[in-house]
Amino acid sequence: MARRLLCFVAANETNYVSDEEWEEILKLQHWYSSEFFWTAGKPALKMFAVFPNLDHPLADENELMEYISKRWHDLRSTGMTENAIIRKLHNEKLILIKEGGYHDGCLLSGSVRVANNEWNAYLFTEFILKASIIAKRAAFELHDEGEFIQWRPVMIQNGTVHINVKSRQQYRRAEQIVGENELFALIDPHEFDDHPDYRTQVYGFRRMERQEKRDLLKYWNWHGYDSDVHHPEKREMIYDLNKKVREIRISMS
Repeated sequence: MARRLLCFVAANETNYVSDEEWEEILKLQHWYSSEFFWTAGKPALKMFAVFPNLDHPLADENELMEYISKRWHDLRSTGMTENAIIRKLHNEKLILIKEGGYHDGCLLSGSVRVANNEWNAYLFTEFILKASIIAKRAAFELHDEGEFIQWRPVMIQNGTVHINVKSRQQYRRAEQIVGENELFALIDPHEFDDHPDYRTQVYGFRRMERQEKRDLLKYWNWHGYDSDVHHPEKREMIYDLNKKVREIRISMS
């Protein structure tokens, strides 16, 4: 599986996202998904995981899916929010839902596969930063399985990044990272203009000799690409997310 960035908003008494706020986050997510090129996967933040109810009297699955699609479109045309539509279709026993997306104990959750495309990692983190400003009463917990974010996890609420540490040693390390403006890596998007798409299969893998397979998998398991990524030596444009956050706070527990 390609390296991911994961996002969670815990289902607790302090976190809250209104249907109207979620509509704005959905629009923002759609903009990021369609405006930029994603080489391993697109952002997938959800408040509900939705599945067709195959026990519905409409026994034919294709017929059921067509009816759900038409019903969704009709309700959407009346101005209903996505969450209101999902609840209504659930009450009508057309769909099954899992609150919080695909992860347990969440108000919303999601992820994006980025592998070694640091520009995509930047974009998803920037998206979550903006989403936190829309839903001010929610704390977005963000994990990077790679190294674009130099602390795991970070909490983002209303544009402010919170780092929690467990010891004085960790506190000094976090202070150093923040003080040197290195919490988020500096990114030149042009380095990823010709970034190859992520692959989950290697052509002709079964016919390779054992040593060939081992040599390939040392690289393949981490990156998931069939060719080297081109990185021009000269940087032309630098994006610094450290400067876009409102504040970075360090606390110890």
